[in-house]
Amino acid sequence: MRSNPVSAARHFQYRLDAFLKHVILSKAEPVGQILYYFYRIEFQQRGSPHAHGVLWVKDAPDPEKDSPTTIARFADKYISCEIPSENEDPLLFSLVTQVQRHSHTASCTQTGKTCRFNFRKPISDETLLTVTEFPNEAPEIVANRKEAAKEVLGVVRTFLASTEGV
Repeated sequence: MRSNPVSAARHFQYRLDAFLKHVILSKAEPVGQILYYFYRIEFQQRGSPHAHGVLWVKDAPDPEKDSPTTIARFADKYISCEIPSENEDPLLFSLVTQVQRHSHTASCTQTGKTCRFNFRKPISDETLLTVTEFPNEAPEIVANRKEAAKEVLGVVRTFLASTEGV
């Protein structure tokens, strides 16, 4: 990547576009019908690109109206935490165990002998939703953050309504 960053970036973009087109936006609808999506590409210190994204899924629960249980059930339809059977699908087992599991490296143990990311973490039997609140944060800051989040949701809803049937 260091010797040819442009080719590396173009290849990453090609793979991301292919993933969106042939998986996420495909007729198979693996996470439901996608109404809209947004992503942002970032580069790590060594130049490796990665993407952060948001998908607007048709009939997804509304965080302001629906209960955490309803949201968790929706997420559970598409997300799981399990290692596939090696006997049933050796290729998937190999991929998951190689690229979807944390392996301790010099980076994660740089602050001592234990992993600074606190891995391994226990697997939960249920999906848990959390809201980050800071214990010593002034009430007006909390109120401002909540108000800003409502404003963002309002902009998104206005946008979605204005593009109905497009």
